[in-house]
Amino acid sequence: GQLTDEDATAILLALPKSIAFLDLSGNQLSDLTASIAGETLYKRSGMSISLAANFLSPTIKMLLAEALAEHLSQSALMALSVARGQLTDEDATAILLALPKSIAFLDLSGNQLSDLTASIAGETLYKRSGMSISLAANFLSPTIKMLLAEALAEHLSQSALMALSVARGQLTDED
Repeated sequence: GQLTDEDATAILLALPKSIAFLDLSGNQLSDLTASIAGETLYKRSGMSISLAANFLSPTIKMLLAEALAEHLSQSALMALSVARGQLTDEDATAILLALPKSIAFLDLSGNQLSDLTASIAGETLYKRSGMSISLAANFLSPTIKMLLAEALAEHLSQSALMALSVARGQLTDED
């Protein structure tokens, strides 16, 4: 269903301590819920809350991305999805630069990212063998898509990869 800010606030305030993850994505939530979610996360280390695909202001989204980046580098996180979070290049860059050494997968798909983020993601992948980053359904130019496909092909020829997804990657037959 479609939760309102009042519904989400009631849920956040009544959460039992045993809850480690709360998915509030895809509702009609505003900055009010984001601020209460932020307070909840501040009080509970180790908890995650998804607010993807809601009606958050650019300022709140930027603050959430900065807060995530600040705490990310100190974590032991192995996978992170910020898909469909309406991230900008600036938000994604902050996250990419703060990734912990433990991270193996980062999902940046379905945001508002451009070649700038793809370039930084490419540098990150070059420095960290064994890591995967999804940039599907963003605003990448044909040139950067070709460069990423070539880098992927080279990496694949030298890897013992067990799974690969290029779903919705808008690849051409040549790629």
